[in-house]
Amino acid sequence: MTKTVKTTVAGLLILAAIALGALYISQGSAEASPVTRFERDGIRVEIRSPDRPIAALRESRFTITLQDANGQPIRRADLKMVMFMPKMYCGDFVAKIDEVAPGVYDAVGVLPMRGNWKAELKMKIGAQAATVAHYFKTV
Repeated sequence: MTKTVKTTVAGLLILAAIALGALYISQGSAEASPVTRFERDGIRVEIRSPDRPIAALRESRFTITLQDANGQPIRRADLKMVMFMPKMYCGDFVAKIDEVAPGVYDAVGVLPMRGNWKAELKMKIGAQAATVAHYFKTV
């Protein structure tokens, strides 16, 4: 291979890498939202981000509300919330969840860095199981 061909191939590879990187970044995760609502099989779920900006390295409290089809609270649900950055691997962070009122749960976690995050709420209620995604951003 001549030097010109090698240079051309290297240039094309660099351009391809830049284009793929731009495409990857532009795909992004779903938009951050202060509230996520989900309903399936008679179960209503609401995940609410804190009212104030979510700061890295500070405790953040998310509110989860569970109701049945009649609007009655769902108590003693088996819940697990895992938070992670979809575009990076900085680990999974499991929130501590407590039922603070009938059908109302606090999920508390500390996240290490700023950016776009995804919380996956895995729940098992009786024989039903579901996962709800909640997107948010830390500052």
